Amino acid sequence: MPDFTSLVSQYMEFRAQRGYQPDSKVERLLTQFVATLPPADDGLLFTRGQALAWAHAPTGAAPSWWSYRLSTVRQFATYLAASGLPVAVPPANQGPAGPRRATPYLYSDADVRALVHAADELFSPLRAATMKTLTGLLAVTGMRIGEALRLTIGDLDLDDGVVIISQAKFGRQRIVLLDSTSCRAIAEYQRGPAPHHAPTTCVTPSRPRR
Repeated sequence: MPDFTSLVSQYMEFRAQRGYQPDSKVERLLTQFVATLPPADDGLLFTRGQALAWAHAPTGAAPSWWSYRLSTVRQFATYLAASGLPVAVPPANQGPAGPRRATPYLYSDADVRALVHAADELFSPLRAATMKTLTGLLAVTGMRIGEALRLTIGDLDLDDGVVIISQAKFGRQRIVLLDSTSCRAIAEYQRGPAPHHAPTTCVTPSRPRR
């Protein structure tokens, strides 16, 4: 009988080597799954039917939870198959679907300009300057809101037009380039009163005035 405990450990190490953060939920689910498996059937470590049955076992669970469990086993099976082990990889889109991502709204240049102008109507001058800088930074770089809010003054190199995002997705670091107009806008913001109120962070959005 295969050592499933070892295979799960190897898979989690494989994920870590490719930049995934440790995920105790994935490891726990896979440990639970392999514990339910009978002796190998037809030479396979497990079948598609066994994976589907386990994924949908929790009675009354939300479809998103069933989908997540199946996705976890499918990725594990894909890893095993790529390693040359005999396993049946469950197909995608089996059973109830999980939650669908919302369709993103793509802001036009006119939309961005409208947001920037609205800041002057909604906020005090100091807060308006912060919100306009944040809006422009998000628009020209495409960075996530969380990445922008975690930026510090030390992450900016306006001479070379570079922003270093040290806590990007999966804990990685990435570099974003700025054009000259963006550098001038950020430099103007830094020369204003805002940095005296926020000495370490680049931008600190606040609530609109009432």
